[in-house]
Amino acid sequence: MACRILTQRDIQAARRGIGFCYLCGKPLPQRRFGAGCGVVGEHIVPRALLGEPPAPNAWPVVLDVHDQCEEALKRGRDHWVTNLQAINTRSQEEWPEWGHIRGLPIEPVVVIDEDSGNTFPAFTGVGAILHGVSTWVRGFHAMLYRSHLPASVVIHVRPPVPACGPPGGVTLPLTEEMMSASVQVVMAAMLTDRWDGVKAWGDSLRYFCTWWNRARLDGHENGPWTCFWTLTFPGVLEWSSTVTDVIRPWNGHYELPELPAGGSQVTQVEFDVLNETLARHQPNARG
Repeated sequence: MACRILTQRDIQAARRGIGFCYLCGKPLPQRRFGAGCGVVGEHIVPRALLGEPPAPNAWPVVLDVHDQCEEALKRGRDHWVTNLQAINTRSQEEWPEWGHIRGLPIEPVVVIDEDSGNTFPAFTGVGAILHGVSTWVRGFHAMLYRSHLPASVVIHVRPPVPACGPPGGVTLPLTEEMMSASVQVVMAAMLTDRWDGVKAWGDSLRYFCTWWNRARLDGHENGPWTCFWTLTFPGVLEWSSTVTDVIRPWNGHYELPELPAGGSQVTQVEFDVLNETLARHQPNARG
């Protein structure tokens, strides 16, 4: 059965049912409410990024965490959240005019593809933002699977606009290729009802994911499970379409040695359905 959190009641049940702090993995105290309990409610996606409620019944995604963990997170978070609010309103044409943001090394650049010679607009120096978004993914994982995703698990995060590392780091063609792979795997899962996910904030906050095992597709018994995920919240799709003329979510992947209990998975069957669907929508497709 798929792991899905789609209503306010689902979110409240998940919050009550998780007995650990998703930030550190340690148990939460039995008493979670009232002064001195050492526990606070933490918005997985910061409230500042959600904007005004899109509907009267809009609810955020909140989990209980240790107050000390929340304080440590907040010290670094507020700065990059402010910067994320700033950059997601900038169009490609505005990039050359504003350069670095508030002292952070976030800069719009033009990258040249060494193979084709084509130029791409891209961001560089967004490491703090990507690390922050990976914390959200840990929160969604805790909600869906009632298990802690430790800091030792590397979560790959790709923003909804092109981004790359500094010279010698992650290249733009590679990040774009992986972005396409992540989105297509989740698309295959959505088309075939093989997805896990969270919907909130009047259905404008959406986290979808699915699990894939490359080794099993190749006929082997062992191999890590890869979770491919996508995330949208207010302003994300508008930001991506303004910059790239294409609607793109936040997306990424991470690996675990075992499939979480209840986790949905895709196989070659789901990829075949996706390929057939895409073929039907090609401009030159027949029938």
